[in-house]
Amino acid sequence: MSIVIAVIALGLLVLIHEGGHFLAARLCKVAVLKFSIGFGPKLFSFFKHGTEFTISLIPLGGYVKMKGDDPDLEKQEGEPDEYYAKKWYQRAFIVFAGPFANLIFALILFIFASGISRTYRDYYPIIHEAKAPFDAYFQQNDQVKSVNSSEVKSWSDIFRYTNINENNEYSVINDAEERQISIAPKDMQDFYNGLSPITNTVIGEVSPGLPAWKAGLKKGDKILEIQGKTVSTWYEVRDFIKEENSEIELLIERDKKTLKVKLLPEENPLQEGNFIVGISQELPLEVIEKNSVPEAIKYGSISTANFVAMNYYAIYKLFKNPKAFKNSIGGPVMVFSMTKESSEKGLAETLNFIAAISILLMIMNLLPIPVLDGGHILFCFIEGIMQKRVSMKIQMYAQQAGFFLLMLLMVYAFANDFSKLANRAHSNRINQKYINQK
Repeated sequence: MSIVIAVIALGLLVLIHEGGHFLAARLCKVAVLKFSIGFGPKLFSFFKHGTEFTISLIPLGGYVKMKGDDPDLEKQEGEPDEYYAKKWYQRAFIVFAGPFANLIFALILFIFASGISRTYRDYYPIIHEAKAPFDAYFQQNDQVKSVNSSEVKSWSDIFRYTNINENNEYSVINDAEERQISIAPKDMQDFYNGLSPITNTVIGEVSPGLPAWKAGLKKGDKILEIQGKTVSTWYEVRDFIKEENSEIELLIERDKKTLKVKLLPEENPLQEGNFIVGISQELPLEVIEKNSVPEAIKYGSISTANFVAMNYYAIYKLFKNPKAFKNSIGGPVMVFSMTKESSEKGLAETLNFIAAISILLMIMNLLPIPVLDGGHILFCFIEGIMQKRVSMKIQMYAQQAGFFLLMLLMVYAFANDFSKLANRAHSNRINQKYINQK
């Protein structure tokens, strides 16, 4: 079922992307000869308004074939409805429309996911530690009951009901003693960072392909010890792992039995000098949320902007430290694995995952690499600046080089996927054998 969902999602993303090219071409009065979803043998096709619409066997992409989009640029006759008869900025618009359609689609999905009733997990609104200056108000084990008379049910509610640069009233209880607190935070991020919730050491998520996943760790495993040292909070787990660049041994509790697991942390691609194993903590509280339409638009727009910014930041870090990303590259196998995990969490999480992939497709396609949309846009801008089309020979050589690089990346991604799957299968067998012997 996960494979079916992944194939449908990928086909939909391709349809949106190519649909953007198609609509922009029609808007610029360029004749579209063929609109194809997928590659390889033709499964289904029909003609309408001079365009052949096709669905092919391999759903890993698609294309829009426009009139006059011929590699032999020197022989263009320049008929009005040909692609290369259009101005450079019109061609750039047609090419950009595909990635832009992916962005708009992601925004719609994020908004829709924010608007439907969804279940998510959060911390209990109980304070583990308060940092200065908020330690003058809050104490360890304070449970926040209300903020400005609004009932607090989860950790996020504390900040949701807090107003910046205004006096806020907090009702807290600690050892059956209730007290009132008044604070006027000047910055929400400082306030958020100044308080930390109580945590446990139970694993909530295991990121596919990273060391913990390859070592066979699972959701629900409880970390008892790291390198023989007992840990009782997630802060201890996090602080130990992020500074460790050599193999570590974890003592895990699973199904009321203990298990020793060894793994090697990897450098965090986004934070030089920090290390990760690919686990996140369990969030013990289940929350059901329903946003109004304005709230859904707000949160969906914020999610879209944040995800775009985060990925461009990752690209920036990639150029600064390429080696740190070598184990982070995944292909279709990892996508299927992640689709399975998101689909198990419900409709909202599935929509969020598809939206995230749509933005990734936009960002990847806009990279200035010949063969990709970004490469074509680059050639268009060069033509606009130089007032002369880039020569046929240069474009062909550049596209061949770009295609070769993409093929190398794809082969590496597939090899990386299968290597990670093999490692996890091997670790699962060893772990299960160890548990059975206990």
